[in-house]
Amino acid sequence: MSYITVNGNTVNATSAENVSKDAKDSNFIYIHGYQDLLVEEKQKLAGLEVEILEYVSEHTYLCHYVPMNLDRIRALNFVKSVNM
Repeated sequence: MSYITVNGNTVNATSAENVSKDAKDSNFIYIHGYQDLLVEEKQKLAGLEVEILEYVSEHTYLCHYVPMNLDRIRALNFVKSVNM
């Protein structure tokens, strides 16, 4: 299990009930990595139209993301989970 805490709220990021199919309902997502993101990893995300806004929890980033498809981000080997 992978728990993250943002603004005092703790969720299981990999629980089926917390996994977003896509980002059609919001332009904000969080990305949870296996470790803090390296510069090269941040550049790959930027190439996918991800704008990192804030480091919010251990290995977790709040991001602005307009496209709906989260699968492109989930396919990256340094991403543990991504959800709205």
